[in-house]
Amino acid sequence: MIKKKAFLGLREPNVRYWPCNSGLLKERTIEYAMKCKCEGGGFCFYQLEEPNTSDTYYGLSILNLSGVDFRDDNTVDYLKNMQEEDGSYSSIYLAYYSIKGLLLLKRAVNNR
Repeated sequence: MIKKKAFLGLREPNVRYWPCNSGLLKERTIEYAMKCKCEGGGFCFYQLEEPNTSDTYYGLSILNLSGVDFRDDNTVDYLKNMQEEDGSYSSIYLAYYSIKGLLLLKRAVNNR
């Protein structure tokens, strides 16, 4: 029998008790994430109309973890437009967050 190692002396976290699964906190978290969505398709946690790929990825992650079936063509277009015409990205971070966001939306990455 294999013993489970304690994490910093604590029991392993139980997803059922994760705060986002509680009713009011879950609703407020979803509401906050949706307020961060910009008209251009991305998300901005400053709640301005200045989206960026990392905020977009984390916004989509929040919605995904909360069980929201989020579908938005503007967000897909925003993330796909981060890719250059030759198929490259201007930075590894831009590529990472764009691709991860598209995967959360279950959309393919542009194959230019």
